[in-house]
Formats: sequence, structure tokens, C-alpha cells
Amino acid sequence: MEQVIPLEEFERVVGWLVGKPLWDTVAGPTTATAVLLKFGAKIPVKDVRGNSMQQEAERFEGELSLMVWCSWRVEMGQTELLCGCGDPYNAGGPMLTGLQKLPGDVVSDVSINPFLDLLVAFESGRRLRLFCDRSKEYAYGCYCLFVNGTDEEICYAAEEGVVKCEREPGPA
Repeated sequence: MEQVIPLEEFERVVGWLVGKPLWDTVAGPTTATAVLLKFGAKIPVKDVRGNSMQQEAERFEGELSLMVWCSWRVEMGQTELLCGCGDPYNAGGPMLTGLQKLPGDVVSDVSINPFLDLLVAFESGRRLRLFCDRSKEYAYGCYCLFVNGTDEEICYAAEEGVVKCEREPGPA
């Protein structure tokens, strides 16, 4: 079931990231400019494909997972841009090299503005900025925060200038 939620509630939900370590990023040729970031506890994934999942990234999802489709960048300090969604995403390229600096870092603060732009600050001084830049005509979601490890699948999606919360029964 999907419902629109107030910005204040979404601010509370993204606040759950504070204190959580980021332990994995998924990006590259298979995702193009989109990126998935996994935070908090590692939740085992039920293998529904019937094959062996060898890599940790496949075997676990984050307690909180942030899927990003909109424009984004990773900054360090006031003047250093580590990577962004416009960078080449090939192996060894600037996007993956910059994102690989994030795992192990812990979220120290989050903030969101009325445009639903999200800032995730890390203890190292790095910052992840998301720019909710999709107009209503092209709004298929800017980013989504998944809450995993519960009896429901919960997605808080920033799109069309509002936040939508979708809840579905979790895997059996």
C-alpha cells in the first residue's frame, strides 16, 4: 500500500541512517549512473534464484539501503569532489574509485530540504549529496530508502516533489 507522508516523517526516517556504517556500494556498468548504498546491519538475502550467491554484496542487504537514480556527488571538505553521477563508471574509473572510499565510514548527520535533496555526512568529513532533480513529467523516483529486516518491505521514495511510503508483506 502506498501513501504520501509529510516531510517531517521522512526527516525522521532518514535520521535512522545516523550512527550506521556504510558497508557496501553497488555501482558500475550494470547500474550506469545509479548507485545502491548499504548501511547498518547485514541482513541475509533469501536466494530466490536457486543458485549460489558468492559475493557478500549478493548475500546480504543493508538494514537500510539507499537506491539513487537522481544526480549525486561525493565531496570531501569544502573544495574536493571525489566523484559524481556524471563520471565514467567503468572499472577503475573515477565513479567507482570515489565510491570505494565510502565503505567503513559511519553516518554522522543527515539533512533534507523542501526539494527533497538529501545530504548524508560521514564521520570522515565526506558528504554524499543527492539532488532530487526529476520533474513531474519524468518522475520515476529520485531515490528510495529501503528498510530491510522487518516483516514488511518498506520503501520511502522521493519523487514528484513528495515522499511516498510503500509497504508490502515481506518474504515468507
